[in-house]
Amino acid sequence: MVRGFLLVCALAILSLPFLAKVTGDFLLTCRFHEMTGLSCPTCGLTRSFQSLVHLDLIRAMQFHILGPILYVAVFILIIKWGLELILKRSVKPILNTFQIRIFGMIVAGVWLVFWLSRLILELVTKGGG
Repeated sequence: MVRGFLLVCALAILSLPFLAKVTGDFLLTCRFHEMTGLSCPTCGLTRSFQSLVHLDLIRAMQFHILGPILYVAVFILIIKWGLELILKRSVKPILNTFQIRIFGMIVAGVWLVFWLSRLILELVTKGGG
């Protein structure tokens, strides 16, 4: 039951970028950005995913450096969860738990550095103008 729900959520994440243009407004707005005027940690992910579905990797990375990695990760999870629902058993990942944790910590670290550097750049730009 939980895997089915997660599968539906993951499919929604991968399919929503097909519904809007890369340059157009999207269905959701960022409350953090509306309140502070600054980028949140996920700002740019939707546009990054939209660029990916149009096969524009460079633009996707410009919107959010982790967009392509996260999109592929969600795609892999969809395959894993889909197989588990079909086979009615757990599918063992290629990486062991330790490797998955290390990868997760690296992604989290890169995400934090990317967000903080983006915030600093926005604050410096706003303060100077």
